[in-house]
Amino acid sequence: MTMRALLPIAALSLTCASVASARDSGPGPEEDVTPGELIARAERRTTLVDCLLALRALGEIRDRESLREWDVVDALSRLARDGHPRVALAAIESLGALYRFDPTIKTIVRDALVELFDDAARHVLVRRACAIQLGGICKAGEFADRNALRALERGTKPSAGNPPEVCAAALKALGRIGDPVARETIREALASTDPTIRAAALEALVSALKGPSGKKFFDAGLATVLLDLLGDDDLPAGSKSTVAEAIGLIISMKCPIPGAEAPFLRMLRESDDEITVKSALKALALSGSVKAATAFPPVYDRFLPAREGGADAARARVRSMVCAMVGELFLKWAGDPNVPGTTARPLVDMLGKAIMDADRDVVSQAAVALGNLYDKKYDRRKAALFLLALMSAKGVDESVRAFAVGSLEIITGRALGLDVQAWEDWVRDNASLLAARGG
Repeated sequence: MTMRALLPIAALSLTCASVASARDSGPGPEEDVTPGELIARAERRTTLVDCLLALRALGEIRDRESLREWDVVDALSRLARDGHPRVALAAIESLGALYRFDPTIKTIVRDALVELFDDAARHVLVRRACAIQLGGICKAGEFADRNALRALERGTKPSAGNPPEVCAAALKALGRIGDPVARETIREALASTDPTIRAAALEALVSALKGPSGKKFFDAGLATVLLDLLGDDDLPAGSKSTVAEAIGLIISMKCPIPGAEAPFLRMLRESDDEITVKSALKALALSGSVKAATAFPPVYDRFLPAREGGADAARARVRSMVCAMVGELFLKWAGDPNVPGTTARPLVDMLGKAIMDADRDVVSQAAVALGNLYDKKYDRRKAALFLLALMSAKGVDESVRAFAVGSLEIITGRALGLDVQAWEDWVRDNASLLAARGG
């Protein structure tokens, strides 16, 4: 037997007095044991704790020769079929860990997970764990994974007796895989009356839209569904935020959703709910809406502290989000010849106020956003002056000052460190170089 087939058993160290019997029944923390001994220990199950620790140790093997010599993957596949949910869950987790170490074992792991997931008699947590692992193992477009995709699609159907938790896990897995064959399954789940399933379907849709085949998940019918959900007063704020993100992603792919901007602009004007406002900000930023140039600054002003010197964490989070999304807009517009640099002016002025905000995170986001004005069509001189004002201000946190320096370096192409005077001299001498060009 090779020395590589011997593994440290430190993972099986038991520190709690309540599991002393498990410690006495097997090797101690300083012994070396083979994977075969670990498998035997898991199958023997002198105590449940001993079994679970052995399963965890099997998942931590990082030697391919040992895995093959002792058929560790086959053993874990058998143990994953154990009738005790905790044993099955531990085996499934170890199978996933070994797959991440050695993707060549994919077929064995995937087929075992599909069999377990498809068994309606299995514990709901076991089926949920299988779906989660399948979401990380299967790949869009791979023919060999189609059986797994079909099993996950079956798992999304409440009419087949699947609990909501299983349906939700299957939907999230399908979204993570991002194969367009699941498009109609996810679409159907968006209409579910079960809040758990509907929320999972929205999350799956966003995951799929972010994937390489994201555009294939969109058609005119989806636009109608999403706009209807956005207008549903009974939809929870968290789900509405996910709808907003989905719409923003779709528009960013140049897929038209007529009338999509209007509800988000109205949400910014009328809502005082943090999640609602932040979701509208994100959707408009993802879409690159030019109307955001005039819609975002009033939101920042409206969510200033209710009284001078007051601190309101929710209000600060909204202001921080405004600044972050302004930075995203600058990036979107930089490569768009149809958006003149002057469009950004109201937002740059807003950031000029935000860098003196009382909240450190707001200031940090504003400083970083100003660094996204590196395109020559923007007025980089004004951005540089705002950043210099921040660097010169008293009591500024060093991390915030570092953000300001980083942004100055990006928009000027110079590296002058924390020397404020050097920066001021350079900006003054190169004002024409930093001026906006091309409108």
